[in-house]
Amino acid sequence: MARSINPLLLYLNMPPQLQCPICDQRHPKKLFDIAEGQLLKCKNCTLAFYSPVPSLSDLLDFYNAENYRETYHEGSLAGIKVADIRYQQICRYLYRQTPDLLRPDRQSQYLDIGCGEGDLMKVFAAQGWEVTGTEISPEAARRAGDDWQNHIKIGDIDSLDFAKGSFDLITMYHILEHLINPVRALTKIAGWLKPGGVLFIETPNWGGLGARLKGRDWALIIPPEHLTYFNSRSLIHLLRRTEYSQIKTYSSAPQLIQSLARLPVLLRMLGWSVYQLSAHVGLGANLQALAFAPVADDQ
Repeated sequence: MARSINPLLLYLNMPPQLQCPICDQRHPKKLFDIAEGQLLKCKNCTLAFYSPVPSLSDLLDFYNAENYRETYHEGSLAGIKVADIRYQQICRYLYRQTPDLLRPDRQSQYLDIGCGEGDLMKVFAAQGWEVTGTEISPEAARRAGDDWQNHIKIGDIDSLDFAKGSFDLITMYHILEHLINPVRALTKIAGWLKPGGVLFIETPNWGGLGARLKGRDWALIIPPEHLTYFNSRSLIHLLRRTEYSQIKTYSSAPQLIQSLARLPVLLRMLGWSVYQLSAHVGLGANLQALAFAPVADDQ
């Protein structure tokens, strides 16, 4: 059985992060102290990031801990129902930008990075896609079920490899904010895409309404689980640096707003409407991006 772990133990002996992890700008602005460290903001690309940075071995201990896996398994973002909502949403985006990818006779190749218990991968498979997942936690992969073990590769992005041009679509749902080195990871992922293939990212929106209103009390500032915090400017900067093209960004409303749960019904409905409307002006709780791998004419 996986052991329980106290996240505060991860902060001992970590080196400070003195430059932006996506644009290398030095001398970031300190925003505030948090969790035995600091949240910093890059003055160039506007990325917010946590310092000090945990080691990969510390993160592996954290993600394989029993308390973390149970929290994820019972969380609002797990389960086939949520995965189906995500599938329908990404298909709407793809239909606008690259409808050929959705042809039922194409047998498109799909990779879900950080697939957890495989929920989204299973939904794609049911729609005729050839599916693969990656997962850093063997315990999460085990929970996907015996029929799916051969579809899931265990390891982090640095340790895994696929043949160049293997996939038509790669998704990263709430994975980017966990990465120690986003530039290296997205550069490697670009090589796994076919020319013109699509990377889809969803990450908490540092420029969203909730983050702006709550500041340091925003519920998604949770190091060492979340190390980087993106707005549209910093996400576009990252994707351009890693040589993706035709970048489209969106924002979406949260599926669950815990801060509204205890309000009277009318106030809860009003708050929900505000959050829904905010997504249409880039202030949604989630920041999303479609980014295309270069084709020959783009290189």
